[in-house]
Amino acid sequence: MSAERSNVDELLRRCLGRWERYADASRLYHDLSIFGDDASELLEEAREKLGIDFDGFVFAQYFPNEGESAFFGTAAKTFGLESRWAPLTVAHLRTVIAKRWFEPEA
Repeated sequence: MSAERSNVDELLRRCLGRWERYADASRLYHDLSIFGDDASELLEEAREKLGIDFDGFVFAQYFPNEGESAFFGTAAKTFGLESRWAPLTVAHLRTVIAKRWFEPEA
């Protein structure tokens, strides 16, 4: 297992719980329901522990905040409103480890 995979998996296990399943293509908000404070804390921990420079990263482009999520809840996923936020995958997070943030390819 690569160091990048191991490091990101460790962060995700702490955020999601030990037994949550995900794949490289799993989207943090859309598939894993990571948003708001949890997403912010995950990315802050990635910055501190893995050295990811998130300069240029726009949180609101990828994650709803706590208030938006409470408002939209499951309705966002039910009615496809989740597309308001760009997908950020586990694989992309692994790619930016020890590098600067860059936008994922569409």
